[in-house]
Amino acid sequence: MGTRKIKRRRRVFRVVCDALAYIDEDGNEFFPRVGQWVEFKCKTSANDYARMLEFGSLETSNDLEELADAIPQMVDLVARKLTAWNWTDLDAEPDSDGNFPPLPAIQREILNDDSPSFKKTREVMAELDLETDLLYLIEMLMESTEAPKNESGPS
Repeated sequence: MGTRKIKRRRRVFRVVCDALAYIDEDGNEFFPRVGQWVEFKCKTSANDYARMLEFGSLETSNDLEELADAIPQMVDLVARKLTAWNWTDLDAEPDSDGNFPPLPAIQREILNDDSPSFKKTREVMAELDLETDLLYLIEMLMESTEAPKNESGPS
């Protein structure tokens, strides 16, 4: 018998976004992302994990300047970790059925920060609403990411 190659499936975590609430001009909550989802790669580097923890602590601090400086890095991190989504473009005109068009698909073949698919994903991410969409994605990424394993063993 010959040997058989086994393809390992990338571990991803799907987040259903039903709880993502928006606030309208009158202060009322509404939930336009019910039934929509995002998928993240679960594994991350120690450096990226440390950045997520640092950003999490910045969210609760009052240092708005430091938080603003960290957001572009978090946009890049989220763009690298997203593998798929079915979100719609809430800034576009709805179609005749009242449905919003989909945002561009996330490209799974993101190889590096210079690849066209990463740049497109990052452009879409940068256009998202900071106070709702982006912070929600960062929070969900932090919850779904596994801490990197210590390969050197206990000291």
